[in-house]
Amino acid sequence: MRNLLRILVSILALSLLLVSICACQAEEDAVGEFPKDGFFMTARVIAINDRVEVEVIESEYISGLVWVNTNEDTLVLDENGQKTDVFALAADDVIRIAYSGQVMMSYPAQIVGHAIQKVSE
Repeated sequence: MRNLLRILVSILALSLLLVSICACQAEEDAVGEFPKDGFFMTARVIAINDRVEVEVIESEYISGLVWVNTNEDTLVLDENGQKTDVFALAADDVIRIAYSGQVMMSYPAQIVGHAIQKVSE
């Protein structure tokens, strides 16, 4: 009986530990940090399909229509810094984009977005 009680207490303690670890991980995953270094642009979303099509509002190197390619490593944040996905964005949203500085000289120009954060609608 005493051994059974010890086993149950151990299982309960381990369960509580796992729940607290998972809660901390979920909190870390929920908030992301937009990069502070690199190349940036502000743009208005035109459409979202297999890429994000934008019209550049402000950028040091690019103007006009740009296709922003994303992948599983692209950090996408809402206005509050909460992680979301690219499909949470909509046409006419204003977004800030962090990218490497490399621009594919196609028409329209293409970049790979490292991070995207919604600024406003």
